[in-house]
Amino acid sequence: MKKRNSVIDIMKGILILSVMFYHLIYRNQGSVLDEIIREFIYFGLPVFMLLSGYFYCFSNEDVFGMFRRRMKQIVLNTCLITGVLLILFGPYFMLVHGYTLRSWVNDVVTTYLRPELVAKIAPSFGETGQLFNNLSPVWFMWTMAWATIVFYLVMYFVRKHTWMMGVSAVVLMIIGAVFYVKIPPQSWSIHLAPLYAGIMMLGAILGKYRGIETLCKIPMIPAVVIAVIGGFLHYQIFEKFGSDWLYLSIFRVDKDFNGIFTYLTVAIFILEMFLGGFVLMVFARVIDKIKGCNKVLSWIGAHTYMILLLHCLFGGITADVLHTYNKPGPNWYVVPLTATVVVKSVITFIVSLAACSGVVFVLERMKRFRRKATQSK
Repeated sequence: MKKRNSVIDIMKGILILSVMFYHLIYRNQGSVLDEIIREFIYFGLPVFMLLSGYFYCFSNEDVFGMFRRRMKQIVLNTCLITGVLLILFGPYFMLVHGYTLRSWVNDVVTTYLRPELVAKIAPSFGETGQLFNNLSPVWFMWTMAWATIVFYLVMYFVRKHTWMMGVSAVVLMIIGAVFYVKIPPQSWSIHLAPLYAGIMMLGAILGKYRGIETLCKIPMIPAVVIAVIGGFLHYQIFEKFGSDWLYLSIFRVDKDFNGIFTYLTVAIFILEMFLGGFVLMVFARVIDKIKGCNKVLSWIGAHTYMILLLHCLFGGITADVLHTYNKPGPNWYVVPLTATVVVKSVITFIVSLAACSGVVFVLERMKRFRRKATQSK
């Protein structure tokens, strides 16, 4: 079995913890620190997409076999896990949030079809409730599913020639930019599929030449200096071009980004991804040298999928119990932000992480038990 790259796992671990922090603790106070937190969060999604393409297996000629396995993980597992959560926790939301059977069904339908589509085909089911909000990270999996379909379809024709992969990445991102500018937000973020498929293609090119492993060989002191400069540039670009609105396009209200400026925003978004990704990689290298901390973050990074699906649910339930602020919980806009609310939000974060980790641990044990039982037969 191929050994996992601890630096990459730590990068993913940092990203998923930052997502949890944003959902369960963060509250915009209009400060520079808030801008830095938002900046860090918004390059996380494209970096996840880049890493998804990075691990494309060129040695395996069965492209469709790889595609089936990938889609099973992204789509089938997500549908099954989400369905179990909707069934198990529906009664809880009936008791705590006053759900009726209709509102429960409404959130089930909206979770799978997404609000944009439900609003068109069944407007009476358009309003979402707290259960839907607690499963909101699922949208990322649908986005990745559509991007993966486009990515594998194109890779089938271009995978043998790096230059063709490069051209395809550029073409896909141009198409994605046009879709972003011209097409309103679509269900499952399907309008962003070409853009993210292009990012996955860039990741595949990077992975073909083991780019991250090569960058990790840069001596630490020069790497830190470059990361500091890159982080400063990243912040300036983020402030000037507002590329967080590209990430937020599925939620966006119209902002005055029209014409060439919007296309430029898409291009800058790609630049930000590489700048932020390098800073994150250097930080992960530092963490990798800290015993204990490196193992914890590596483990979290190796299980980002399940933590992404579960953290808002467990965080929202904890917030219900504590009556505190966070995005999936009640009292989202508590003002002022008191020390008590902050402490309770931190507790929410810790409980959610512990619950997610516990579920993953149990599932891993069950998988090992089934594997041993199969081998003994």
